Amino acid sequence: MPKRLHRLFPSDFATGLAELEGQEVHVVRRDGLTLRGQLISHDGTTLQLRDPLRRRHTVRLEEVEEILRDKVAPW
Repeated sequence: MPKRLHRLFPSDFATGLAELEGQEVHVVRRDGLTLRGQLISHDGTTLQLRDPLRRRHTVRLEEVEEILRDKVAPW
């Protein structure tokens, strides 16, 4: 199945984070580090991720450059 990359930028965090909760995402920080994992929760200032080794990571939203998610294309 083809996939499409869904990008969420900081200007869209207020409206877009809720739909990503529970999904597998890649969080790209401003320093270039990329974290991969399931988005567990979020509030107005932080994200909680669980990586493939089941470790929790807390990332401040001000450190995030973008959040990426693969979506299955409808075609």
